[in-house]
Amino acid sequence: MFRGVSIKKEKKSMKALMLAAAPTDQQGLRLDEEARDLREQLRLVQEPKRNVEVEHRWAVRTNQLQMEVMNVKPQILHFSGHGDHGLLLFEDSTGKSAEVSAEAIAGLVELNTSIECLLLNACYSEAVARLAAPHLKAVIGCNDSIADDAAIAFTRAFYRALAHGESYNRAFRLAKNDVHINCANGEAEKYVMFG
Repeated sequence: MFRGVSIKKEKKSMKALMLAAAPTDQQGLRLDEEARDLREQLRLVQEPKRNVEVEHRWAVRTNQLQMEVMNVKPQILHFSGHGDHGLLLFEDSTGKSAEVSAEAIAGLVELNTSIECLLLNACYSEAVARLAAPHLKAVIGCNDSIADDAAIAFTRAFYRALAHGESYNRAFRLAKNDVHINCANGEAEKYVMFG
């Protein structure tokens, strides 16, 4: 009855929202290169096990955070930009730094049930990651300042691993390994994972 009919197994999908902020009163970051490398790596994955769809938002202001997360409903919420102990730096209406506390970020992820993983590719974001961790399957942050090339390498390797069907934990370990292979000594150890 079904002879000659091939049934194709549908690939799992995963949606990520990458929020980028580089306030004008802070040191410049290569966020566009991080996004470009990420798109290229996902395109180059041969026979992906998972379709990873990444939406980018640039120069994100604090008054856009809830709207963007609620509109996209991502499984992965990714922030690339500047951080400091217990806070992330977004932008205000003039493009200058606007601080968002660890408590506010934890509240945002707790209230948005689509989010499974929070990736904070920002310096000193460990405290933010630790506070958000009880609400998610996986949270990744940095316990020190992180070099641009390490942030770029981590992002591309993390999402590449997810496209290959790896778990958050294994994607984290593969991304750290890629940073260890390709970046200055010690950069990989700055990434920490909770969950």
